[in-house]
Amino acid sequence: MRKRSNRATGHSQRPSSRYKPDIDPEPKEEDVSLIFNEDEIPKLGLLEGRRTIDSQLDTLSDIDTKAASILRMNILLLGVVATGLSIAATSAGDLDGLSEIVLSGIVNEYSALGFALLFTSAATAGITYSSSNMRAGMSGNDLRNLMSSDYSDIKQMRGLVYSYANWIEYNKLENSKNTIWSTTTLLSLDYALISFALGLYHGLIRDVSYLEIIVAVFIAVLILHQTGLISQIKRYRQLRVK
Repeated sequence: MRKRSNRATGHSQRPSSRYKPDIDPEPKEEDVSLIFNEDEIPKLGLLEGRRTIDSQLDTLSDIDTKAASILRMNILLLGVVATGLSIAATSAGDLDGLSEIVLSGIVNEYSALGFALLFTSAATAGITYSSSNMRAGMSGNDLRNLMSSDYSDIKQMRGLVYSYANWIEYNKLENSKNTIWSTTTLLSLDYALISFALGLYHGLIRDVSYLEIIVAVFIAVLILHQTGLISQIKRYRQLRVK
């Protein structure tokens, strides 16, 4: 008895689940030479190195832009708080009894801590914005030495590839440092807002209880964990060791 063909039954034969394509996922060294010759590999290294440095510069520019925005906001908040305290201090004699009690309640240790944290946030934002020191590429002296050298084009390109590798490692360390400063700026601002909230609560409603302090500390620790500041510091130390 003849078996029915797949065309007759209208069903196509499915490949076996045990079938594996005969493809090596990792090309061997002799296979790479078929894709790039010896002269093209340094050119590829220069192209990829330039892309990496451009990406690092974009990351740094984004950090600097955010730091400048936070710095302006912190200066504005510091001005508002300082102006309010100054007005309150000069007009303290003209206040009635209730207003004086409210003012004396708002100006407490929590609001003082918030003012200090706000100042810290402004300071770290300024450090973040001004401490950037990236390697963007070759200097004028490097270009002159390159043009006056007697090395072949291949040797010059290989030297540039090694220079790009050093610049990338240096920029990686600088970006890691600026990330720590940027995260510290945001943390100080968040903690300042928490402290101001506790100060207003203490002055307008009632004394802050131990339970409320514990909740505030828990929120602060949770924010610290979410920002990843500790892991950023560890990563920066590892990069410095290298």
